[in-house]
Amino acid sequence: MDIIESSKNEQIKYISKLLKSSKFRREERAFVIEGPRMVSEAPSDLIQKVYVSESFFSEFQNSFDEKFDFQIVSDSVMKSISDTVNPKGILALVSFPEEKDFLSERNNHPVLFLETIQDPGNLGTIFRTAEAAGARGIVMSADTVDVFSPKVTRATMGGIFRMPFIIAGTEPKDGDEPEDDSTGSDLAEKKDFYEILRNFVEGRFLDSEAKEASTNIVLFGAALGATHHYDEIDYSSLENGFGFLIGNEGNGLSERALSLCTEKIIIPMEGKIESLNAAVSASLLMYEAKRQRDKASK
Repeated sequence: MDIIESSKNEQIKYISKLLKSSKFRREERAFVIEGPRMVSEAPSDLIQKVYVSESFFSEFQNSFDEKFDFQIVSDSVMKSISDTVNPKGILALVSFPEEKDFLSERNNHPVLFLETIQDPGNLGTIFRTAEAAGARGIVMSADTVDVFSPKVTRATMGGIFRMPFIIAGTEPKDGDEPEDDSTGSDLAEKKDFYEILRNFVEGRFLDSEAKEASTNIVLFGAALGATHHYDEIDYSSLENGFGFLIGNEGNGLSERALSLCTEKIIIPMEGKIESLNAAVSASLLMYEAKRQRDKASK
């Protein structure tokens, strides 16, 4: 097999562009994952091509799975396209996963709604925790940090392939393009984030029979000034569905988002702390719901 030894190779330039541009990722409906664990976690039907360094292939060639289309590159080329300080020697081009319908389900597992989360580590941690705590799925506003960016995908530890999610559409603004750190992906229906919130609360994602019975779909907004502590709510009884709405790290939830919440809750804090990290807040809420759900099932 020929070895790619130049970073000017067309395949390498394509990978580099995918790593750097969210717009290009959306156009190609593809992204890059790196490291043995991430590549092994990816569904085989989504993997387009695997790239391995010479040293990686030399060390693992006897156990290398050749069911994938793979290409060997020089160690220097691998370093040039790696998004990590210490390259793991393997990366893959992966197709966007297909959207899964979780908004039409009726159960007491929460849906997580994220408004303008900007820190890649926060978003990745939220994905991991949502999977661990049994969340139903995640809905992100279009201006949330791109879930397909290298830093986010790495932080999900494979959760991006297992946790269902939707990236909301956004109303066009005179042809403006989202910046590279945000996304307006075609993965979801092109519905505005706030329209999705409204439809969720009104039960419009449910089928006609379920809609008739849905009288208590609750959207909880984590916000300062709320009168109810987060652990005072009986989440286990909300069989028709409920959601947690988490806001931006610095500004919290917008007034528009808060206006769509059916109930506001707060996580009590001591000292002079004004707010918790978005991922920490989301984790506390999801695990309280899990604790109650597990207790009720015994």
